Amino acid sequence: MKGKFLFLFLITGLMGSFVSANAQTSTDTLRMVHLNRVLVIGNKKTKKWIIDRELSLRPGDSIPYYQLKNILEKDRIKIYNLRLFHTANLRILDYPVNQFDILIELEERWYFWPIPVFELSDRNFNEWWQNYDHKINRVNYGMKLLIFNFRGRNETIWLNAGMGFTRKFDLIYRIPYIDKKQKQGLIFDANFSEPKNLAYRTLDHKLVFIKDDQTLRKRYGVGITYTYRKNFYETHSVRLEYDKSTISDTVILKIANGLGNDRPSPYFLNNKKTQWY
Repeated sequence: MKGKFLFLFLITGLMGSFVSANAQTSTDTLRMVHLNRVLVIGNKKTKKWIIDRELSLRPGDSIPYYQLKNILEKDRIKIYNLRLFHTANLRILDYPVNQFDILIELEERWYFWPIPVFELSDRNFNEWWQNYDHKINRVNYGMKLLIFNFRGRNETIWLNAGMGFTRKFDLIYRIPYIDKKQKQGLIFDANFSEPKNLAYRTLDHKLVFIKDDQTLRKRYGVGITYTYRKNFYETHSVRLEYDKSTISDTVILKIANGLGNDRPSPYFLNNKKTQWY
């Protein structure tokens, strides 16, 4: 008899727990919560609106409670993918009457990166070592400067200044947002190179260079790119670019003499002194 009472007691307890769990699940499914504020800490340089741009929720929004954790995890990944922070954590601060705040805790990266450049001008190490007697004057050197999160607006500046065998300069300035809705952006870029050594033909599988005290070739280009970020995962872009190359008379004469005629090679700048597109 005692065994029967114990069995009925266990069954009743299990049924009660099951009903209680189902009731709790049903309550969480139907429960709507209201976002009160978004608080951000750790953004010493980054503007808050850069972070807000990646959030799916805004103050005043209501959402089923059971969806909240999944949405905040996706938003945490989007903020981290800005590549502005070492860590990005989102926490829920509960309040009575189904209200809550979001606390975003960030640790910013180092945004200023000067990088020295020391590279071979030849196609590979073997060519430099064997074909050109590993001469040090065939080396390019200079400095790259990368500035991320410029002005705290997720803007980026790339600056490259190269000297040595080939003198060249490159500049890129990226602005991700130029409108209040943070959907449109611009990228400006410019480049310039001015070598005093120029490869104009091959002989016995080796590049043959013209060397002169004067500049043999000038090449420069400018470009602008318009970007449109339709949503979090879709971006479109349109680019306009202009490039121009000019070779000196020395190059034309050298090629003409090498070919045994008074005209340059038709495969070098299409038999012209200047080429642009």
